[in-house]
Amino acid sequence: MRYYSDLIDVQLLSTGTDYDKLPNLAIIFILSYDPFGKNAMYYEAGTTLKTHPEIPYDDGIRRIYLYTGGELPENADEYDRRLQALLKYIEKSTEENATDDTTKRLDEIVNTAKKKKEIGVRYMKSWEREQELIAEGKAEERANTERERKRADDAEAKADDLRAELAKYRSKYGSL
Repeated sequence: MRYYSDLIDVQLLSTGTDYDKLPNLAIIFILSYDPFGKNAMYYEAGTTLKTHPEIPYDDGIRRIYLYTGGELPENADEYDRRLQALLKYIEKSTEENATDDTTKRLDEIVNTAKKKKEIGVRYMKSWEREQELIAEGKAEERANTERERKRADDAEAKADDLRAELAKYRSKYGSL
């Protein structure tokens, strides 16, 4: 969780910007395993002052863990039931698990995307080509650097030769 929140903070806060400009952030993990072993579908972690838990402390980050196999709480309301249906659908995206308006709409989107597989294939091919070009660019950059280094080495060798010639000249004819 720290890793992801730090990555997001770095992207949101430009160098030199005041820290109070950081927006509030919610990080949501959807997991197929129970991260805390209580068989709940919703866990929310917060930050507290351990020495003074009665003092509110809000660091601006909401950390939410959703367990797709979690059970409804005893006092479940309509939102809990909808969340459970969504998590069940996320875990296994089948028409049978599309049981309410939200999951039915999501199922339509998923099926439309699956039918338009060729778009995904074209996208992946263009992405692969882009990665190749980037790699080639880096290879070209490395080659340029090596050429420049060789030129510098050659120039240094030439300068050494000229210094040696000058030293011979001075030893034979003395300084001017």
